[in-house]
Amino acid sequence: MEKTDKIDRQRFWQNHFAAWQASNLTQKAYCHAHNLRYASFGYWVRKLRERSQEHSRQGSGFVPVTLLPTRDGAGATQRRGYPGHRAGEPAAGA
Repeated sequence: MEKTDKIDRQRFWQNHFAAWQASNLTQKAYCHAHNLRYASFGYWVRKLRERSQEHSRQGSGFVPVTLLPTRDGAGATQRRGYPGHRAGEPAAGA
């Protein structure tokens, strides 16, 4: 398959994806109205959403972080280096 064919196919599905989102129709109803295979449309919806999420993660410059409680049950704000901690003293609850 040539690169231009691949780009044309992707552009085709991107256009349908955008039109479907603006249509307020279900995926199935949109496919029926535009004579598209429902399974193919579903595949491209998933693929395009994944790409969109990848681009938004890459573009932000931030990495998602989950703060967990310490072993003694203290919250993240009581760990060293966070507001409320004085240098040279153990964190609250430590």
